[in-house]
Amino acid sequence: MNKVISLKQFYLTYANTRYRSHVVVVFLLSLISAIITTIISIYNLNYVYLIDAAVLLFLSLGIYIYLSRLCSLALFIYGCINLIINLIDKGEFSGWLIAFIGLLAIRTTFKLHFDYKKYLNSTIPQALKHNNFSEQNVDISDYKKYLESTIQSEVKQNTDDFFENTKQKTNVEAKLLIATIAPFICMFIGIAIIYLPLMPSLYNMLIAMANNTKDLLNIMSIWYILIIFSVVLATLLTLYGTRISIQHGMKTVNAMKLAIVCLIFPIGLGSAMIVSEDVFQLLSKARADVKQINTNKLNEIKVFINPKTTTQRFEGPFSSGQMDSIAVYGVISEDTNYKWLQIKVPLCLNFKLDQNKIFKAGKSVAWNRKNAKQYLVRYTDQFKLVVSIEPIN
Repeated sequence: MNKVISLKQFYLTYANTRYRSHVVVVFLLSLISAIITTIISIYNLNYVYLIDAAVLLFLSLGIYIYLSRLCSLALFIYGCINLIINLIDKGEFSGWLIAFIGLLAIRTTFKLHFDYKKYLNSTIPQALKHNNFSEQNVDISDYKKYLESTIQSEVKQNTDDFFENTKQKTNVEAKLLIATIAPFICMFIGIAIIYLPLMPSLYNMLIAMANNTKDLLNIMSIWYILIIFSVVLATLLTLYGTRISIQHGMKTVNAMKLAIVCLIFPIGLGSAMIVSEDVFQLLSKARADVKQINTNKLNEIKVFINPKTTTQRFEGPFSSGQMDSIAVYGVISEDTNYKWLQIKVPLCLNFKLDQNKIFKAGKSVAWNRKNAKQYLVRYTDQFKLVVSIEPIN
């Protein structure tokens, strides 16, 4: 009679070599992708890529260590979501590799679980040894009929108890498994929540709603609050999953390690994003500038404007695809002590220089006073954000 062993032992001892190699390939491809994605994230300061790397790493570990079908499905779904987002936001067919790895993982883990189930079904209860049934070809229904007619009621009762206990044990183990991986499920949802405010489509939609500088500052305040709220919500959600795991999950060292790692990650990722980008300080500056606009206590200068300009996005956590919302100009005049000062003009103001009277840095002050147009600029203290800019006749 076959000895009942765990899925991991079956994988290491009896599983098809091809499927064992597939598990390793899935893990290595995911690990390499996670490492490359992390390097890109650090280089570009793009936190969305860091989320991708983390999800890849955790799911690949779940597949490699636990042969998890749930992780395989999650990896495939995550890859498909990435593919769809890239197609919609960028028009690029990228991210397909993750979906392919997930598909390979699904095929491999489901096949391993199927083979393991076949192995378990070939393991016959000790009661069968009392009879002349073949251990390789036993038919449970025929055996039960045989019991009813030939052997004592005690043996029949023992066999029925075996099947009933097996069914109950399966249900209990399923509930235990779900409770044990609850921190991981909640962490996965939490990472998605952290990603939502950084989505270029949401960010661009908010920016497009601004009609003036005050609108832009209020929208950015809301955006900063959404980022902070998403990190807090992701952390609380993972804490809830950890609580479920501790109360109802498996009381094993690996389960506790999983819960701790899943709890640390959203806290670490969210905190790193908020601290490195100083989101709380940005929120405070935005509110201060709005208050300054409301009280009409703005800085006011008469300046020449350098026609050379660059556009940039508003300050905050960066995600590829977020649209620029500010034009940066250099200004100079007696009001700036003839030192260059950078001001930021929201694109929603639709400001354009008078091309017939352009300031020329290579000319003298007297020439520019005669030929170049000056502008009255009113701007805020914190972001140096222009509220109004008008030509002086």
